[in-house]
Amino acid sequence: MIQCTRYLVCVYVFLGYAQGSNSSMSAKDFTNDTPRINYIRDYLTFLASAIRNGADVRGYFIWSLLDCFEWTSGYTLRLGLYHVDFNTLKRTPKLSANWFRKFLKGSLVGTRLRDKSSQLQHYTA
Repeated sequence: MIQCTRYLVCVYVFLGYAQGSNSSMSAKDFTNDTPRINYIRDYLTFLASAIRNGADVRGYFIWSLLDCFEWTSGYTLRLGLYHVDFNTLKRTPKLSANWFRKFLKGSLVGTRLRDKSSQLQHYTA
């Protein structure tokens, strides 16, 4: 991000967090994705800092909404905010989906993040 502020490049961020899977994992195992929440929260903390330091961030998108097929990994990585049972196609929100919904609604804005000295600010484009 520092490079973006040096060269005045606008940035669109597409974020993905992969959760591996195996046949012994249940839907409950997949939906309890606290590490993904921590990753997103930490990423947003640094993104907010970059914006405060002049980075021209135009958009932030999470990849992906649903677990899906990835060309290099097939169905073994779970990238979605919603778990998909590929046998029944049932979709179940993961903890990260609920966390991100609250973040987008603004109910998490101003809460303390991992670094106690910084707080995430709400930015509007």
